Amino acid sequence: MLHLLFAFATFLTLGVYGQQQYSYSFSGTIENSVDLETKIQQIEGINSCKIKYKEELSAGEILLDIKPYTKQKEGENPDLLIQLKKLITDSGLIPVELIEIKH
Repeated sequence: MLHLLFAFATFLTLGVYGQQQYSYSFSGTIENSVDLETKIQQIEGINSCKIKYKEELSAGEILLDIKPYTKQKEGENPDLLIQLKKLITDSGLIPVELIEIKH
């Protein structure tokens, strides 16, 4: 029983902490958030994303879960975040701020 409990706790820990979370805010008018979410999820290394958009402010936020990576130096972003920024600008939006959400 104790082994089963330990295995379950390990699984939950890896599920939650085995990924990194980011928030990327943007401004501009978004035509179709579902379309943009689909394009974002096609970027290799992104496990999931959710867009929160406030039409009255013409601003929003993309919440991301990405596969873990090792930073070579402080302030370095993985290639997938660079691809994400390009996708945001190609969609006519203005990237504002990228924040790593710490657990």
